[in-house]
Amino acid sequence: MRTIVIAYEDDYYEELHLLVKALRQDRVLPGMIVEGRPVRGTGNFVHETPRLLRTPLKQTKLPPDRVVCLADADRPQDLVPRAPPAPAGADSAALDQWVRVFEASWKDHLVRESKLSEEAASRLYVCCMRWSKESLLVACPDALLEHAGGRRERVRALLDACVPAPATLSAADFVVSYRKPTECLDRVFQVIADRHYKKGRDDEDLLRLRIKPDAARRAEVMSRCPDLGRLLDVLGP
Repeated sequence: MRTIVIAYEDDYYEELHLLVKALRQDRVLPGMIVEGRPVRGTGNFVHETPRLLRTPLKQTKLPPDRVVCLADADRPQDLVPRAPPAPAGADSAALDQWVRVFEASWKDHLVRESKLSEEAASRLYVCCMRWSKESLLVACPDALLEHAGGRRERVRALLDACVPAPATLSAADFVVSYRKPTECLDRVFQVIADRHYKKGRDDEDLLRLRIKPDAARRAEVMSRCPDLGRLLDVLGP
């Protein structure tokens, strides 16, 4: 059975990791061992990648067949010094092209700076999300409305007033417009909970309670955040 470690950039990865595993099941993909590990900051990928590639897994007592470094691409220069940002005003196709070129440069950077052997480099893969984790939450407005409970109509009005309103966007346009939606979520949680949005709490709760258990919502998130599909492709069949 293939063994894979996904290296996440921060500590708040557990529910995203479980969502990824649920999406694999939705595709009826063959079983594999997929573990998650935090590197605790984008600057630590260079230091942690060699360790993850050589550390045996408990289940097999062998190093993983593949390590996949997964990061947001909202601040590319944090991953590759002097990397150009995503092109301003780009459409979905242009962002597709940009992120694939950037991923190639990031892998080259990791191999070079981590001083990986040819064998270790052959087991290293990278995948960048063109959006922040918060985009997953806005991608499914129905989940936010359910989470709002008795305040759902106030949240609905707030989401409808966003420019552009997330529910009105096609899947291709969503990834362009909602790459950094923290400000939108902040306004939502001031309505839901009378406080600011809290990363590591509200995102994990929404994924665990409202999105991951619901097949239709998982499908909606998958269609609007296509980098999840690319991640599944990187993990392999």
